[in-house]
Amino acid sequence: MPEKLEARLRRSNNLAIIYFSGDVTTFAEDVVQNAYREAIRDGERNVAIDFSACEYINSAGIAAGSCCT
Repeated sequence: MPEKLEARLRRSNNLAIIYFSGDVTTFAEDVVQNAYREAIRDGERNVAIDFSACEYINSAGIAAGSCCT
């Protein structure tokens, strides 16, 4: 069973950093989109994404994150 994707947001100066942990699959779309919306909510334009705590990322998960462009 895939590990549920979780997102944590941290702001540093003029940078929003989204830390993901869990599996990035097609089922991650809502988590990815919500995290990105939260990161840019106050007009932030610089967003970094950290997948270092993710053990599994597939092509459907990458496509789910395509909203962040």
